[in-house]
Amino acid sequence: MDSSLISRAWVSLKIALGSIAIISGVDKFLNMLTVWKAYIAPVFAGPLGQYASEFMMAAGVIEILAGVAILTAWTKNGAYVIAAWVTLVSINLLFAGFYDLLLRDVIVVIAALSLGWLTEAGAGEESCIIFSFLIFF
Repeated sequence: MDSSLISRAWVSLKIALGSIAIISGVDKFLNMLTVWKAYIAPVFAGPLGQYASEFMMAAGVIEILAGVAILTAWTKNGAYVIAAWVTLVSINLLFAGFYDLLLRDVIVVIAALSLGWLTEAGAGEESCIIFSFLIFF
């Protein structure tokens, strides 16, 4: 196998998943991309009551932390957190009837798992130090 192609796939997944997680996490506070609480399924919105916005902000914190983990030396852990988190989001979307978004999120879960597996297999090890250094500058 061509290790440079594997490294490129790893870097692409790392940048895409890390960045998207941070951007969507920050937007849970800003609601510029969408009004996130509108996507909470009624079965889950009921128990949240008036705290749906606060719940989405807490979700945003998880997404931001996972995105930062992906972009630094904790890529594998962050990728698996994103995979688990987006699986939970997908279950919510199923109950809410947002089937188009559900399909997209299944792809995100597969991408996050792939990043975790590639990282476990040693892909991108040479890039890890560079990413960890550059993320703070």
